[in-house]
Amino acid sequence: MRTGRLALAGLATVLALTGCGGTPTYRVTGQVTWQGNPVEDGQINFLPEDGNLHPATSKIVNGRYEAQIPAG
Repeated sequence: MRTGRLALAGLATVLALTGCGGTPTYRVTGQVTWQGNPVEDGQINFLPEDGNLHPATSKIVNGRYEAQIPAG
């Protein structure tokens, strides 16, 4: 699958900040489409711009994904 060609709809909606005694995380959800149709399966990667060494990866299932992204 060519991730560069995916159209991302509803990308990275931050819903909640959580964490108890550990590194806080953000719950991120969204939908991935290609040519107007949900991507059945795949993977989405979140790479921080600030050089943070905590990238996150999530599976795409039936066009939807959910990830826990480390804060800061």
